[in-house]
Amino acid sequence: PLPAAMITMSRAMTEKPVVAAETRIIRALSVTLGLALLGGCSLLRLTYPQLPTIAYWSLDSYVDFTSAQSERVREELALWLRWNRTTQLPDYLTLLQRARAEVLADTTPARVCHWIDEGLARIDSGFEQALPAAAEVARSLTPAQLDHIRKRFDKTNAELREEFVHR
Repeated sequence: PLPAAMITMSRAMTEKPVVAAETRIIRALSVTLGLALLGGCSLLRLTYPQLPTIAYWSLDSYVDFTSAQSERVREELALWLRWNRTTQLPDYLTLLQRARAEVLADTTPARVCHWIDEGLARIDSGFEQALPAAAEVARSLTPAQLDHIRKRFDKTNAELREEFVHR
């Protein structure tokens, strides 16, 4: 049998891709938060009006909407962003003000988990708001569009496997 130290080292070596992925996510979140804090409202003013277009392009790259679906999706994205702007942005501002106050304090795992839970609750709220429109659009998808979505997911999964799964 292998000594315990070798088993532990072996396990650590196989878990490294997960740690690397977590590190990348943490770095990406840190950079995003840093840019938001540095840019303040001007960054939001520059990017927020572009979100309907960016979101539409992203969705369309997966689905390949028909012209009728495109019109409906664009309308629903505009409605969702209006809801987000009027109801969620003030909440995000309050959250960022709290974050600014807490970022310099010593942190604990419980505090990090609390911040993650708060972020996930906001994401859930956004999905719940979008769900009725998404369901309506989903009912209109053709078999060819569903196949297009499957192929796009397969491509994305293959790229992620290549980047993060080390054999």
